[in-house]
Amino acid sequence: MHVALQEQILTTVRVPDLVHPITAYPFNFINALAGECVKFHIPVKSWELLHIPVYVMSIQISATIRQQLLSLEWFKSLSPDLAEEVIANGRVQMYKPNQWLYGEGDTETGIATVLCGSINVWISIDGESSRLLSVGGPTTIIGQSRVLGGGDRLVTVTAREESKVFTLGDSAIERIAAHHPELWRSMGELLYKQLQNTVRICALFALPSAQRIAHRLWELHRTIGTNNDGTISVDQYELADLSRVSRESLNAHLRKFEKNGWIVRGYKSILITDLQTLQNFRE
Repeated sequence: MHVALQEQILTTVRVPDLVHPITAYPFNFINALAGECVKFHIPVKSWELLHIPVYVMSIQISATIRQQLLSLEWFKSLSPDLAEEVIANGRVQMYKPNQWLYGEGDTETGIATVLCGSINVWISIDGESSRLLSVGGPTTIIGQSRVLGGGDRLVTVTAREESKVFTLGDSAIERIAAHHPELWRSMGELLYKQLQNTVRICALFALPSAQRIAHRLWELHRTIGTNNDGTISVDQYELADLSRVSRESLNAHLRKFEKNGWIVRGYKSILITDLQTLQNFRE
């Protein structure tokens, strides 16, 4: 893999909220990694996110990556010339687990496409605490363009695991649209799809807790896929936050699901043994 560029970005390190971040990790360890702490967020009740700058690696867009992008629905909706120009003006970067792709309030906007790995999408509740809104896997495209009349980033996006992501910034979008104005329509369609997904998530929160959990499990299976052993990689904090339930309530429902033969619980993983029944139950 050819290294084209290294850029400084913000990443996150999870530490228990009962331990002060400076004492949770020796200061010289933090300093050796990145230096000064920037700010704190609380995505879930018992964890904090410590944001520190690190380096993210950019790689060249290979023929394989190009074909992968061209196979995605949004890219297939573009004309061949436009799709090729979008790819030529974007870049592919590797992110480590918990690294930021971008943060809420960032002025630099654009789109991000997950090629491999998965991402977490966080929303701010009151400017201080954050909650997990959704998880995206390969083929997920997310983002916005302030050139269309929008504003700063609305959400924070972090890598759940080591992930390869294609990004296209506002300056590139505006440059391409200067001679391919049809790109604006495609950007509008992308924004509408994200709005549609957000409305569906809002509707999900009206369901009883057991159905919310079942839906999130089905959604994770569909979105991020399974490991070689057929399990979904998800921990209790993540699934509880996605489902808006306490961990105690989550475990009670998961025990019932397991007793019914729908799932098998593992360490930071769940094996869905009856996907069809789980899907029917969530509805």
